[in-house]
Amino acid sequence: MSGALLRKELRELLPWGVLSVVLGAFGVLTALLRQPDMGPLSQTYATLGGPDAVLFWFIAFAIGAGLATREQDDRTLGFLDGLPVSRSRVFFTKMSVALGLVMLAPVVQFTLVITLHLLSRDSLGQSLNLDLLLLIFAQHALAMSAGLLFGAALGRLRSLTWLAFGSLAVVLLLAMEHYPKMAVLDPTELLDVRLHGGRVRFDAAAVQTQLVLCAVAGWLAWRGFTRVHREPILNLDLLTRPVMSAVVSTLTVTVIGFGMYLLASQEAEKAAASDVVDVSDGEEWFFAPTPPAQTQTRYYRFSYAAAKAGAARELAAQADTIFEQVHELLGVAAGDAIQVDASGSMQNTHGTAFFGRVRMILDDEAPVVLAHETAHVASSRMAGNERAWLWDAAPALNEGLATWVHSQFGATEEQRTGRLALAVLHARRELTVEEFADPVTLGRLRDQDIQYPLGEALIAATVKLYGKEAVPNLLRTFADPRLPSNLQGISLWQAVYQTAGMDLGIVLDEFYRDIDSYGERHATAISQLPRPRARIITNDGVFGVQVLVDRPLAESQSVYVRFKPEPDSGLEDIDSMRAEPELPVWRHSREIRGGVICVQPGVAIAPSQVLYESWTCLPTADASEWISEEGLNEGAAPAN
Repeated sequence: MSGALLRKELRELLPWGVLSVVLGAFGVLTALLRQPDMGPLSQTYATLGGPDAVLFWFIAFAIGAGLATREQDDRTLGFLDGLPVSRSRVFFTKMSVALGLVMLAPVVQFTLVITLHLLSRDSLGQSLNLDLLLLIFAQHALAMSAGLLFGAALGRLRSLTWLAFGSLAVVLLLAMEHYPKMAVLDPTELLDVRLHGGRVRFDAAAVQTQLVLCAVAGWLAWRGFTRVHREPILNLDLLTRPVMSAVVSTLTVTVIGFGMYLLASQEAEKAAASDVVDVSDGEEWFFAPTPPAQTQTRYYRFSYAAAKAGAARELAAQADTIFEQVHELLGVAAGDAIQVDASGSMQNTHGTAFFGRVRMILDDEAPVVLAHETAHVASSRMAGNERAWLWDAAPALNEGLATWVHSQFGATEEQRTGRLALAVLHARRELTVEEFADPVTLGRLRDQDIQYPLGEALIAATVKLYGKEAVPNLLRTFADPRLPSNLQGISLWQAVYQTAGMDLGIVLDEFYRDIDSYGERHATAISQLPRPRARIITNDGVFGVQVLVDRPLAESQSVYVRFKPEPDSGLEDIDSMRAEPELPVWRHSREIRGGVICVQPGVAIAPSQVLYESWTCLPTADASEWISEEGLNEGAAPAN
């Protein structure tokens, strides 16, 4: 009987399955029209999300909306009741078949991405990154399940289903605009496949919320399908009359149209907010982008804007020497060539290294940045591409090793100012390695840039005690299968050092001894450093912060302030600017989320080093009134 029921559902839902396969096949057709061996994972993973994935979600919702009510509308429910099968089994069979058919399109897409990568991968991108693909697929499966179950739950409303859906969507969009944390209620957020720090965004709160909502929606759909009474939950016969049907249709189109308008407006605001102009390159940003150009050396393949050809050729002339010196410092043989996109980097960075490829800015620091990012690529390869995520889970060691490498290329001033920043934190009893070893705590409380000098000093202490061979030993340990993969923070550090045959405790003693020595030599300068704090203010409904310092600034010192939208926002979302003591820095209303302003004031202790205080999120309800004769014209004004 179960087989017959399964075949019945497959016949009835076959058109949806065909549609799902056809939609997935569009990607295959597009790939066949291009060169199939030029689509590695680093270029195709983004196609797993976006509009296509959202379309699949709406298809799942549409299937679910009619799934639980079709038997009653077609008057076949009585026939099913006469069979030796429970309504619960019928319901779960329907849901299982529907979910399997809905997932056909994502399965086709994932298969295509994997196939293209296997055809395209070369020595620069061997790893298939199955952990990344499985995480994306699991989030897709949860999102599709949510769409199916939400549709089944709302489907009991018959002709009011889409009106109810549109109304809920509008309410959620309005709520998210003022309370961003409400985004956990949006199932399509699970379809976001953007990389954050080299990993796919994974919001545990969103996943947990969607699981709860799926359970509730599933129970409502199941209860409505299996209820003993034969009459529908609501008597909607009135809605079948022509006039009422037209009213409902008009309301539905109006509500859904308004929801689409809200969504388009919010996306436009996000696009405008992310369109930040970097004025550090003078006035070049006034001109249209120049065409791309390429050059190749023995170990690098550079692509860059044609306008930067001079800087690119200058960097290429010394690139192979940098490559060989980096590998010599790391104690590894020269590896495969590296693809370098020199057209720019992520906000608040000079360069990044993802999937064994480098993105960077062509400026005066380009050789040092290339050495830094090459160290990232080489260390990830040595740590094992399949377990590189474990190396990424220790960002202070990761960034510290790269900083230690590029400090060997003449970055002595950066090393000196980094030691000074560490000595200041140590003097204030704020240099707790356990805190800096935890990337989550570091991101929420501290300036993440401090992990560069901290990690560099730690690696330097390791090399001082155990020699330069300690570096390759450390990297090989991350690829060692004996190393537990469920560790993080200081526990991961201890396990790595122990497996590598080194004592982390002794290394930390040497680390603190070096910082103590540096602090003693600069005790006077450290004691005279001003400490800034932020005070939240308001004027005519506009909010901002006022940076206060506990002592006058020296002529060479200046004040900076950072903002981020939420406590857990990433580095790419941080907005930095120079401020003047006592004068306000105003924020636009769209930059304030959840009724708080997350701010981090700091003092520049050197041209290349700003010492920031801890992050603090100030409620706008606690804002003090700003009174000034010149009003908002004094201080930095909010962006329009």
